[in-house]
Amino acid sequence: MNLSIRRGATLAVTPLLIGALFAYLLSTHFYVYLVYLLLGVFYYLLVRRFGREMSFLFLIPIVTVALVLVGQIFLLDFYDHNGLNPIKIHPLVLSLLVLVYLTLLEDVLRGKFVWDRVAKLTVAIFVVFLGITLWKRGLSGVSYFNQNYLGPLSFFYFIYSQKKYDLHKLRLFTNVLIVVMVLMGIWGVVEYINQATPLQTIYDTETPTWIEGSYHEGYRIKTSIGHPLDNAIMFLFAMILVQTNIRNAYLKYGILLLFMVDLLASGSRSIFLLSFFVLLYNNSIKETGWAFFKKYLYFLVPAVLLVLGMLFSPLGQTIINRFNNAGESTQARFLFINYFLHHLFSFQMLGLGGATSTIALYNSRYEKVYLENPWIILFFEVSYFILLFLAYLYVVIRRVDFKYFVIIMLIALSAMNSFGVKTIDIYALFYLLAYFFAHRQARLGSKSSPPEYERIAGG
Repeated sequence: MNLSIRRGATLAVTPLLIGALFAYLLSTHFYVYLVYLLLGVFYYLLVRRFGREMSFLFLIPIVTVALVLVGQIFLLDFYDHNGLNPIKIHPLVLSLLVLVYLTLLEDVLRGKFVWDRVAKLTVAIFVVFLGITLWKRGLSGVSYFNQNYLGPLSFFYFIYSQKKYDLHKLRLFTNVLIVVMVLMGIWGVVEYINQATPLQTIYDTETPTWIEGSYHEGYRIKTSIGHPLDNAIMFLFAMILVQTNIRNAYLKYGILLLFMVDLLASGSRSIFLLSFFVLLYNNSIKETGWAFFKKYLYFLVPAVLLVLGMLFSPLGQTIINRFNNAGESTQARFLFINYFLHHLFSFQMLGLGGATSTIALYNSRYEKVYLENPWIILFFEVSYFILLFLAYLYVVIRRVDFKYFVIIMLIALSAMNSFGVKTIDIYALFYLLAYFFAHRQARLGSKSSPPEYERIAGG
């Protein structure tokens, strides 16, 4: 009876609160928030109708549209250049958060909320990271917190809080993302051939800090994803989805080769090398023993030879030039690591909060060195509370399938600044964590698990 009263009161009060919020926003020049709040409610209704599996579709525009294009496409500019977005939140992340917390409210009212280790660590990260950010930087660091922690961790918990999933739906909606990434991959190849992108003017205007550097060793693709390294992360991410979602070996290797071409065109050395660890994996061949080995080589050897051939063709010149000029980048990384080691036990207990704009390092030529390791950046931001995030990842990874690919993605993110700055990169990791958790629940919930999944799930 008490539960019914609480639920009825919530249903009566919530529309009033939403109406009051809308009235307030309409009286300000931040009215564009209304569109994305309503979109979040629409997301919620779609999920109620078609299942939480559908929510994976909502991340597609987040991971395929550069942050500098958000204002051009979605009006609510991520960097608040037009004055409509003072909290500098990604508009679709705002919609995603509305979906997550409306669903969470419903779970609480129905008594389905489970206060386990994942929930506790999630709340602890939110409270500590946001608290340090507000204390040290005020509101200036909140945008970084929203983009890199609030959004992705909330999405994972949204998937985690439901224990049953339909494997067919998961594959269906993931295949939609794969199709989108194939189109992005074709765009990348065409862009590299033309050595130009229709978005060049926007990138020149909005991203002067990195756009010039994308030409030094040769042209590097940008597509609609933005920075060449963001492209590299997303194409590696897409390769992982192809390996775990597509069974037909001919189709699988064709798409994998397309994405490896895009990795070459992105100029990312470390991620290109990591892509071979994704390429080597195969769960499509159902034979065992010598028959498996022969068919595996039948697909793998031509693929590797073709990729190596492209590496030493004009397509691979950008990445080869970057290997040849790796000394400066290596020096910068060692300088940053050395700085970290000297401050490991003498740093402020609460860190710096927000982004690490207060740290300025210079090499022997007195050129500014960019901070490129996200783990060290996170340490400088929250100091020893980084252990909360590490504990969170440990607990979550233990609960997912395909741990092999999660580790590859973690290594890839560690090779660049990734979640050390405001990017889309961390969503690739949390998409995989959410998808692989849902995949595990669907697999364990089925009456019979296919042998190939029992062999490859890793847990």
